[in-house]
Amino acid sequence: MFFAPISNSFIDNEPESIQFAISLFDSCMKSDNQFDIMAGLFLVERQSQKYSSNPNYSPSQIFEKVSSHLFDENSMIKYRSHKAMRRLIQSGLFETKEKVAQLVDQYPQYKDDEKNLFFKLMSSFLEELESVNLETVQPIFEFCLSNISQFDIIGYILSIFTSFAAISPDFIKDLQKAILLNVHQIVLQKKFHFFKDATEALFAISQCFGQEKIGIFEKDIHLIIESIASEDCTLPFNKIVEVYQSISTLPFISSTKGNILTFLENSYEKVTGNTIYPFCTTCISLSTELNAEETESLIKKLTEIGMKEEDE
Repeated sequence: MFFAPISNSFIDNEPESIQFAISLFDSCMKSDNQFDIMAGLFLVERQSQKYSSNPNYSPSQIFEKVSSHLFDENSMIKYRSHKAMRRLIQSGLFETKEKVAQLVDQYPQYKDDEKNLFFKLMSSFLEELESVNLETVQPIFEFCLSNISQFDIIGYILSIFTSFAAISPDFIKDLQKAILLNVHQIVLQKKFHFFKDATEALFAISQCFGQEKIGIFEKDIHLIIESIASEDCTLPFNKIVEVYQSISTLPFISSTKGNILTFLENSYEKVTGNTIYPFCTTCISLSTELNAEETESLIKKLTEIGMKEEDE
C-alpha cells in the first residue's frame, strides 16, 4: 500500500523499476491477504496512464488478474477491482471487442444493488468519443438494445444511448419513441436516481433530431423540478445540482429559469468540491436569461463560493 501512491514518480526516475513494479503486482495478486490484493489493484490503477503510453509497462494477463476480483466476497477488494478496471479501460489497454464482450457477459453475476458498477465499466469504454472504435463497443450497444425494456436499469441504459448518440445520431434514430416513453415513465414514477439520465437523453434527442422532438416534455421537466424540491426527494445535494445542470441545457430555459434561479440563490452556501463545476455551468446556461439585477446577485454568490474555496 505504501509503494502504490509513489509509483508514478518512482518509475519516472528509475526506469529499471518497471520490472520491480510488475513483480510487485504479481506477488500481490497471488497473495491471500486482502491488503496485499488491494495494494496490487491500487498500484495498477495508479500506473494506468503509464500503460496508456507504453503497454510494455503493464503486467502480463492484467485483464484476467483484475477481472477475477470483480465479484470478490470482500467488498473493499471488489470496489478496488472495479476502480482499477475503470482506469485501465480509460487508458485504452483493453480496447478489444473480446474483452468488452467478456465484461458484458458477466452482467448476470451482478446483484441488484451492484448493477451501477457494471454500467460504470461500460461507460468507461465510451468516454473518449472521438477515438471510440465502434466495432469494439458493439457488444455494449447490443446489450443495451436487448435490455431497453428493463425498467430497473433504464437510467443506465439511457445514459449509454446518450453516449452513442454523441458518436452518431444513427445509433438512436429508431429508438426515439422507446427512449421518450421511458423518460416519461421515469418522471411519472419519480425515479429520482434516473432524473439526470432522463434529462440528458432529452438533450441528446433535441440535439440530434431537433428541439421539436421533445417539446411535449416541458411539463415533465417541471414535474422533475417539483419532485427534487419536495421532501420526498432521496437525492443528495450533489446529485440535485447535476439534475439542475442538465435541465438548464434543455430548450425550456424561459419557463424553468425561475425555478433554477431560486435553487441557485438558496443553495449556493452548500456548494463545495464536486458541486462547484455543475453549479457554475448551470449559472452559465442561465446567464442569457437574466436581467442586470439577477446577474449581479448571482455574480456575488459565485464570488463568495470562490473566496470560500480559496480560504479552504
